Amino acid sequence: MRRRCIGLRQRMIATKEENSDNIPELMLAYLNELNCDRLETELDNRTVQKDTKVIAW
Repeated sequence: MRRRCIGLRQRMIATKEENSDNIPELMLAYLNELNCDRLETELDNRTVQKDTKVIAW
């Protein structure tokens, strides 16, 4: 069963409503969004975030 994914637009709205300007957190949440329909054989969110942080720095 696939879980429902929240889009970037909705995440940005929620972030603004929380008065949060944490862009890195927003980007990590967006990565999770992109990866939300992954198959069991694909990388999990933690691995994707770790690799992305390495690439970013």
